[in-house]
Amino acid sequence: MTEKEISCGECFCRWVSRVTAWAPIMGRVTYEQMAAHWPSATDEYAALVNGTPKVVFSKTLRNAGWAGSRLGLIDEYRPAAGTGQDQ
Repeated sequence: MTEKEISCGECFCRWVSRVTAWAPIMGRVTYEQMAAHWPSATDEYAALVNGTPKVVFSKTLRNAGWAGSRLGLIDEYRPAAGTGQDQ
């Protein structure tokens, strides 16, 4: 790995080291991809990623089983104003 190439885990850890209180917010697809990898990961970033609180928003996901994860509820979909979908 060259100096310009950093792993996803390293990038994540660099970002985390700059904030004091946070929780990643993700949608179902990203959540399922991350939850498929990180719980069994053993690299140097696994403990940080797995120990971080996480929030997932989804209309279809009913359970967030990855440790530290919770579902953010979506009662009604409303596109943001000014997106062209708000009519």
